[in-house]
Amino acid sequence: LADDPDSIAECHVISGRAQAEKRMAEQIPKHFSLTIAISIWLTEENNVHFSDESVVPTTKTLQAVANQCCGESETREIRCTVETAGVVNVQSSTGRRSQLYSFKYEMSDGSNIGGASRADAKAIHVMLRKRIVDKC
Repeated sequence: LADDPDSIAECHVISGRAQAEKRMAEQIPKHFSLTIAISIWLTEENNVHFSDESVVPTTKTLQAVANQCCGESETREIRCTVETAGVVNVQSSTGRRSQLYSFKYEMSDGSNIGGASRADAKAIHVMLRKRIVDKC
């Protein structure tokens, strides 16, 4: 490759820089909110069963667990919203599949989390993560 604009543009395409810049522009509004992601392995049937026979990883089931954890916390002003993040990832070497879930924490009134509330949200997330691991 030469040191000219076309070659440089080709290097940017190959390196994924354009996609990274696009992702960054999409993420900027999310920078001021507390969003934590969890990647969950999927079984062959696309189901992982909790001990109580409910099916995970559905967003609805994870939302119910998140609501339960928020309700049990000492700080009840925090709520959590669960969404799938992206598409199912397939590991190339083993074929195992995983799904990334995004857990967004905010104050019950919809405002962004700040200061001490951020620590409370992280404590709720630790409880949530432990509950998901224990039930799978």
